[in-house]
Amino acid sequence: MIKQIFKHSLVFFVLIILFYLINKYLKNNILEKYTGLITDDFYEQLQQNNYKLDKKNKEIIFCDANNNCIKKSYINHFNTPEGTKLTVNKTTTSQILNKHNIPVPKFSVINIKQDEAQVLIKMNENNITFPIVLKPIDGTFGIDVITNIENVEELTNTLEYFRNKKRYRNIMLEEQIEGDVYRIFVFNNQVIDIVKREKPYIITNGVNTIQELIDMRNKDQIKKKLFKTKNISENYLKKQGYKLSDTPRKGLKIFITDIINMHNGAIISKVDLNKVPVENIEMFIKVNQALGITCSGIDYLSKDVTVHYDKNYSKVLEVNGRPDTEIHTKLEDRSNRSFFKKIAGSIF
Repeated sequence: MIKQIFKHSLVFFVLIILFYLINKYLKNNILEKYTGLITDDFYEQLQQNNYKLDKKNKEIIFCDANNNCIKKSYINHFNTPEGTKLTVNKTTTSQILNKHNIPVPKFSVINIKQDEAQVLIKMNENNITFPIVLKPIDGTFGIDVITNIENVEELTNTLEYFRNKKRYRNIMLEEQIEGDVYRIFVFNNQVIDIVKREKPYIITNGVNTIQELIDMRNKDQIKKKLFKTKNISENYLKKQGYKLSDTPRKGLKIFITDIINMHNGAIISKVDLNKVPVENIEMFIKVNQALGITCSGIDYLSKDVTVHYDKNYSKVLEVNGRPDTEIHTKLEDRSNRSFFKKIAGSIF
């Protein structure tokens, strides 16, 4: 009897620990502050547009003066299940966009069981040279995206990293594109908003270590109601010639991660749509048309989105079929929710 009680208690204890670890992982890596399209602010905007929200059937309804009503389903951000599923697969998305002459990075799919010699052959076949990026085919939030792989040794180590994860069979290999990551929100054949995301960095003061400066920056981010940089890349620091314990001379700009994500402390700023070339706007809209979706968050790599995409080797990195909206509203005044106003005005 005592043994059974002890056994059940041990199992219960293990389950509690496991639940805690899973919850912590999800909180830090996946579920952190994802904000969908139908929020309280958007619902308020729908009411201002005299729309009704049928939460049970997940529909937005508009009725004219004669009580003629039109309904639109908002499941999957107004996209079809097929369209949303399509955008999850990065390789299929890139293949379709490439077929429609939309600029995407050169890429290849590799099996993690392949050794570096076989991967190098694939790189050569696809005219891809170092530096490269390896990432999951269906990943989100920058999880397990390894950038700045510059040589065979780093390629070998990265392949081993993915093998140890045990949940990946195939991964995506891409050429690395220089620039910032822009999030383009496209809805119903309109570019609604563009937000620029820059790599998190510190400016050295000659007094504090890099780790101390990162901690200071993270505290400042929290004060501003922004996100901390949790995914610190010691390897990326090493490539710049530093380690966390160093105290470099004053006035240096040092990047602390190569994951450019708002939830990883990226610097965000709004882009004036009037400064973006019409060719770029048309290309972003064409992305949705090629994939057969209504709403998307396009990740666009470019040194400058206000320059024609053909003139600075800019590329569409990936497309999100259920894009986060918080990045677009984070910098807005609550009294002027222009982002949701634009979407609400474009539904019908």
